[in-house]
Amino acid sequence: MKIFTILSLFAVSGLGANAQTYTVSALYSFPAANTAPTGITVDSRGNIYAAGSFSTYPNAPGIAQIFPPNAIGENGSAVIIAGGEVNGFLDGTGSAAEFSTPEGMAADSAGNIYLADVLVNENATLRKIVPSTGVVTTLSGLNGNTQLYGSANGVAVNASGAIYVSAVGGSTGPLAQFAPGGTPILIPLGSITDMQNGGQSVSSSACFGVAVDSSGVVYVTVISGGPSTATQLYVLKISGTTVTQLFALPLGTDSQLEQGLASSILNGTVPITVDAAGNLYVGWYGNLYLYNSQTGPTQVATIGGPIVGLATDSAGRVYVASGPPGYLSSGVYGPGLISVVAPPGVSALPSAPTPTPTPTPTSTPHTQFINISARAFVGTGSSIAIAGFTISGSANEQVLIRGVGPSLSIFSVNGVLAQPVLTLFNSSGTQLATNTGWGTNSNPSQVGAAFMAAGAFTLPSGSADSALLVSLAPGSYTAQVSGLNNTTGNALIEVYQVPSPTPMPTP
Repeated sequence: MKIFTILSLFAVSGLGANAQTYTVSALYSFPAANTAPTGITVDSRGNIYAAGSFSTYPNAPGIAQIFPPNAIGENGSAVIIAGGEVNGFLDGTGSAAEFSTPEGMAADSAGNIYLADVLVNENATLRKIVPSTGVVTTLSGLNGNTQLYGSANGVAVNASGAIYVSAVGGSTGPLAQFAPGGTPILIPLGSITDMQNGGQSVSSSACFGVAVDSSGVVYVTVISGGPSTATQLYVLKISGTTVTQLFALPLGTDSQLEQGLASSILNGTVPITVDAAGNLYVGWYGNLYLYNSQTGPTQVATIGGPIVGLATDSAGRVYVASGPPGYLSSGVYGPGLISVVAPPGVSALPSAPTPTPTPTPTSTPHTQFINISARAFVGTGSSIAIAGFTISGSANEQVLIRGVGPSLSIFSVNGVLAQPVLTLFNSSGTQLATNTGWGTNSNPSQVGAAFMAAGAFTLPSGSADSALLVSLAPGSYTAQVSGLNNTTGNALIEVYQVPSPTPMPTP
């Protein structure tokens, strides 16, 4: 389905600087009125992940990888890697995991995702998602019936792996650093001197967004108001124990997308992110602001709804997750949008990244041939897809075999085989193993780990794509891909030699 959008150009000028044009284009439009993002992050390889509700039913929050469109005017795609089935709170793998209200997201240097998940009664936890396997675990925030973070909003990770969580309320205060196995470490912000309103002091109890730059400096967005002032947005810089106010923005005309929102109330996030060059971007309702030491705060884009999440990639693009107009004040939910704001000289859309990292080379000093694959139309009877392969030598070989159908749509392949059935035979015609839906294997975590070890692209958790991870003795084998209930379509059949020495059961 193509979503036709208008590419917008936004010209800005800073103090003493020439006008610069930022381009705004749609990356992924959510499918229905009750679907929208609640957070977004981009890892160091350019993989884009978003939290939110991606389907109309059961409309439970999940974590999805977002694949950009091939051209402006087309829509990207979303593949859920965790959650998406039931609204709740449960650790698990893939669709077995449950999320309550996922908001702030961040990725570390290894590609792991950290997430602030707000539970019932405005209490929150810090959770970790491993994209390659879909495994979800809770790191902090639950202590019996005691919640530590209050209503957490933002998450950031520095270069050494330290995790920061911003929150409204809770025993940790407005900003805390995660302490493995212990109570989060409180980072005090103190009071704020409101430079826009006569220098009076205001409290800093409500911290929303948090970001960390390459040198470890932390930036936060704080919403507060003095005894006689309206709600203000403050952007603070935290370097060691020194807290500096960078700038403030009034509610004022920036609330035009939220006419029903009282001046002293804000529900939702005020996200902040920082790129590799040290430029800060802040989402204030439907407006995106750039801040750096040369230009100060400058509005660079207007989005069609309130901004709930921000992230940047290595090229300097800003990824904006937004809801519809009225989302914060009226509870209207969706359809949402993920947009890309590209600075001058940067292409409007990113290229599709490799879904999985390059595997670590083995200690074998010589080059090896480890994979063969073929895409074919799978028919019925004698027209199914068949691949033969032979193992030589005297020892068993660990082999990953896959029949990929639904996930080919990620790569713009049409007419895919909806439910591939993968069957393995030996040279005598004896069936050794079969699979429909790779997650139904008896060893799904090992199968998922083999994707990365062999250099295969990740298959979404819970997908109908098939896979087998087996230890085979020397000899000849045949792998066959057919359609469940004689269905037909395009499929990819793959055979990999897996370099990992992990023992696997012989079928």
